[in-house]
Parts: sequence; structure tokens; C-alpha cells
Amino acid sequence: MKIPVIPDAFDGLPNSTKLYTREVLNMFGYSRNYTISVAVESGSIPQPKQLNESGNNFFGGRMHYWTLGSIRRLRIKMLEELDK
Repeated sequence: MKIPVIPDAFDGLPNSTKLYTREVLNMFGYSRNYTISVAVESGSIPQPKQLNESGNNFFGGRMHYWTLGSIRRLRIKMLEELDK
């Protein structure tokens, strides 16, 4: 799994900030046209932590999201593993 790069624009945001597919793909270095389910299934991107049950997206599918805090924690953990 690649170490996520969190853009500076996210610095002041709380850990509860929801990140959707486009942001997560960008943080892990994938183009926005990449199919995120392939990356999740292969373990290149972590499983979404939450599922938005309040509604469906425009195409009728459920919208998965990650929290900024989960990506931050993953980044810290991965950087600590590199230092060992």
C-alpha cells in the first residue's frame, strides 16, 4: 500500500471530515479515473470506514467514504513502520 499524501488544504480540518472517492484516490496517487473498488479489493487503498445510509448517489449506488482521521492515522502508522 502506498503512503497517502495529504494535501496542505486538509491541515486545519477535523478528523471527522468525510473524504470521498476522488480525494482518496488522489491521496494514494491514483488518477480520478481509476476504479476505487479495484484498489480497495487489492489492498492498495483501505476499506471505507463508513457507509452513507442516508441516501444514494446520483446513479443509485451507496456512497462510501473515509474519514480524514483514518487516513491521517494510517499515514502515521506507515511512516513509523518505515522508521523501524
